[in-house]
Amino acid sequence: MTQHLSNSSLHGPGRLVLAGLLAAVAMPAAADVSASEAGIVTAWNEAVVETAEETDQWFTLLGHRTLAMTHLAMHDALNAIEPRYETYALEVEATGADPVAAASQAAHDVALAAYPDAADRFAELHARLLEGAPEGERTEAGLALGAEAAAAIIAAREGDDFDAEVDPYAPASDAPGVYQFTPPHDFAAYVEAPHAAPFAMRSADQFRGPPPPALDSEAYAADLEEVASLGGRESEARSADQTHMAHWWAEFCESWCARLARNLAEERDLDAWEAARLFALLHVDNFDGYVTNFEAKYHYAFWRPVTAIHRADEDGNDATVADPEWEPEMVTLPHPDYPSAHAQACHGAAAIFEETFGTADLAFTMDSATAPEEGPATRSFESIHEAAEECGMSRLYNGYHFRAAIEAGAEQGRQRAAYVLDTILQPVE
Repeated sequence: MTQHLSNSSLHGPGRLVLAGLLAAVAMPAAADVSASEAGIVTAWNEAVVETAEETDQWFTLLGHRTLAMTHLAMHDALNAIEPRYETYALEVEATGADPVAAASQAAHDVALAAYPDAADRFAELHARLLEGAPEGERTEAGLALGAEAAAAIIAAREGDDFDAEVDPYAPASDAPGVYQFTPPHDFAAYVEAPHAAPFAMRSADQFRGPPPPALDSEAYAADLEEVASLGGRESEARSADQTHMAHWWAEFCESWCARLARNLAEERDLDAWEAARLFALLHVDNFDGYVTNFEAKYHYAFWRPVTAIHRADEDGNDATVADPEWEPEMVTLPHPDYPSAHAQACHGAAAIFEETFGTADLAFTMDSATAPEEGPATRSFESIHEAAEECGMSRLYNGYHFRAAIEAGAEQGRQRAAYVLDTILQPVE
């Protein structure tokens, strides 16, 4: 990503009645989706993830926000019919409504409001999911409930500043330790994130964490030596598996976490209520992660390894050695080092998965959109925390982060996810 992508704004909620939908859309084969299955939730998740990737490759908060809102709306609609968990934005009872119609309408309206240009994709999916729905009051009630759930979450997020217009980042100075733009970028990304209202957290700085190690400390010198050795493009210390890891985990957490959640939800037979809650928690945690992580990043504004290694003779630390020719294994992303956004997202998601399934021992094998041609297309794990650790450490091997940033990000992710899990969508007695 070499240029800043402008934010998109959320338009007013779309309204779609079943009769008009069926008349306008060619119906695909019937979907085998019932109210007890996760399929309706995973289908909408996949559609919104694909749309977000195509729109801005996750380089604005639009996709993160839309996914959280979509799944909160589905969650609220389902729990209005059968209250198993606390709702987020909608407090009604609709015991006679059809769950499939309600959940799909809720997702459709939120997704369409965010991405009006994807109207055909969303209409086709909505029609497919509703193809087996019987005509009558139960389905009509479900559609009305879904529309109400979508309207409630859209209203709740009105004015949340997810796309706030803020001044571009400019380095406070060129002093050692201060984040500077990294080649080939001439901008810093996600400067608007700290201004967005979180979904669950009290404030953007709630999980800021302690500052990075001082430049003249032994810890900083050790971190710089480590990333210079293991994260460089010409590294002879990094193993072939570590190089594979660096590239394989380069895929945005938003994409692989959602894909893993879809696989686990179906493999482990979550019903619609359980799946809706899983995805709502996962994407709320992800959005709030961006808010708190980038608040900390721009508060500390700590330089990246590529800058620090080039200018190590300026850092006042006798144990560091400058290498002006050093290049990272992968092109550094355009935002400050500390704490690692990748590590916080991976560890936050791991906590959500563990709570949902009641165990961290979730053995899985998964592919990656960024898997290198050299080496296997998949990686396998015995537990979700093993995967999270590897995800975070990949940022050392590709030269993006100091170890301190990875460890701080991981702790930030764990603390935030614990707070999210304790704060919203609790089981009801």
